[in-house]
Amino acid sequence: MADLSKKLAKAPVTSAPQKKVAETFTTATEKPTRTTIYLPTSLAKRLKHAAVEEERSVSAILAGLAEDWLNKEDD
Repeated sequence: MADLSKKLAKAPVTSAPQKKVAETFTTATEKPTRTTIYLPTSLAKRLKHAAVEEERSVSAILAGLAEDWLNKEDD
């Protein structure tokens, strides 16, 4: 946890995200849909920290996990 705090303290402050959420999910035929999920507080915090570490959005991580899970279920 201390390593994350140091990374966040050293992280440059930017006024715009590196990539917009819509750009992450948008294809020629598919646009993102907003969905509300409820997570335990500790899990939500861990997920946000992991997103910072991975330099990805929480949405991108969850979409990837859902896609993997659905593809596994189809097999």
